[in-house]
Amino acid sequence: MASGAFVIGDRFSASDPVARFVVVLAMIWNEWNRSTALMPKVDPSEARDEDRGVRLMLTRQQAAAFIEAAEWIEKSRRLFPNDIGPFLDRLGAEAKDHLQRALAALEPKSEHYLDWLKDHRNVTAHFPKLHPLAHANGDEEIGNALGAAADLVGSVDVAETYAKTRFHFADVVSVQLLPDITENPDEIKKLSEASIALGFFAFRAIETYLNEH
Repeated sequence: MASGAFVIGDRFSASDPVARFVVVLAMIWNEWNRSTALMPKVDPSEARDEDRGVRLMLTRQQAAAFIEAAEWIEKSRRLFPNDIGPFLDRLGAEAKDHLQRALAALEPKSEHYLDWLKDHRNVTAHFPKLHPLAHANGDEEIGNALGAAADLVGSVDVAETYAKTRFHFADVVSVQLLPDITENPDEIKKLSEASIALGFFAFRAIETYLNEH
């Protein structure tokens, strides 16, 4: 593995929109890869409740982070068309294809559209709201999720310390906040493909910027 160090201000000027854009792409890249690395590597048949809970948590966080990143890229290039626009043009066709594939997840007319992402982000980046009127109208997400999980089995592991105690029944409920992958098995695959495309785009953008500076 190659490594190197530099004075940040020498290569990333705080006054340069492209520099700021690339730094946030690097943050997105780091967080996505770190969360992927934390995914439990166990056979599903041997997975413990905690393994499944960690995988669920990271999947939900990745879904929320993906839409935040995609919307941020779209907004950034709209706000700085004369800076970020030309930079994106220099990345080449492959990087543009990756970006287009990633952003297709937000496009209702695309076959890659993930219509559940925005609502999911709102119950992941923020905890699900409790609201009497929403619940009465069948629009309270946590109420709907709890209803969907009513017949499922949940558990609690009380450990020797508070920090190791786990309320696995909450994981069973929070699964209901994700799309039904039994009825829609391609949804998580589509999210994975979009996230990978976004990662390839980010890597190419960061690499291009560093080679130019």
